[in-house]
Amino acid sequence: MDETTLRRLAAELLDELPTIITDPAERTSAADAITAALSVPEGAGRLPLLDALSSHKATRHWMLTHGAAPQDVIRGLPGDPTTPLGLYYMCPNKHEDTVLHSVPARLPLCSKCGTPMDLVQG
Repeated sequence: MDETTLRRLAAELLDELPTIITDPAERTSAADAITAALSVPEGAGRLPLLDALSSHKATRHWMLTHGAAPQDVIRGLPGDPTTPLGLYYMCPNKHEDTVLHSVPARLPLCSKCGTPMDLVQG
């Protein structure tokens, strides 16, 4: 996703944040991260925006439902934005996602629809 699209989505997400993240402390943290990323000069904002927009489970879900590719919302290790923290699973119906730090015995199930989640290859 290009930086211009990320900036547009970040501005939209800030407006919707109160309905997406109900916990005030988490919402403030996410809003601060998004606002800081938006303040980065154009041309240098893609990675800070990706990091801010993928910093919370609710913002990752929002991004996925607004056209982001899974690789745009997988969190990376500091210093290497392409290295996943663990195994990233996503509901095929885009209800929710999760990161597991070990290989599960069975595929995780979506808590909303009960469907086995897909392992997303980044």
